[in-house]
Amino acid sequence: MGFFDDLGKKVVDAGQRTVQRTKEMSDVAHINSLITKEVNKVNRMYYQIGRLYISLHRNNCEAEFSEMVNAIAASEQIVEEYKRQIQNIKEVRCCKHCGIEVPIGAAFCSSCGNLMPNMMKQRNEGDYIMCSNCGNLIEKEAQFCTLCGESMNQSGAIRASGIAGRHCPKCGVELADDFAFCTECGTRL
Repeated sequence: MGFFDDLGKKVVDAGQRTVQRTKEMSDVAHINSLITKEVNKVNRMYYQIGRLYISLHRNNCEAEFSEMVNAIAASEQIVEEYKRQIQNIKEVRCCKHCGIEVPIGAAFCSSCGNLMPNMMKQRNEGDYIMCSNCGNLIEKEAQFCTLCGESMNQSGAIRASGIAGRHCPKCGVELADDFAFCTECGTRL
């Protein structure tokens, strides 16, 4: 019976050592995750310090930082150029007030309603006529007034409300379903 008692004791001891090693490994893994968490926290703070330094000293930094600051400025310009290229491909511009993408040529932001001054065409007196119904200046080639929807031909007025699809209730321009403002006249939808 002594042989089996010794064997049982050895099995129990081996099991206890395995449990102890497993607990140690678990504790080490937990502490390593706490270390990683703190290292990430420090790295975020370094990043924030760097961003704050650049924002405060971009144009007057110490000589030791000037090369890095210039490299950051160059990369930021490259990123902005890439963003402009994407906007050109998508035929949109960003609203300066809210940042949403607005179709090129839209007079107003479809989200916040602010005027998109750099998107409006330059008005030449000879290129526009006055709507007889509301007095709005519209392009000579337009078939309908962009403000009131009045037909520009002599056969009578056709209102935008008779046009199928989503249109501005004020000027009749066709709009995307998610627009909050008309891109032509700025009416809140």
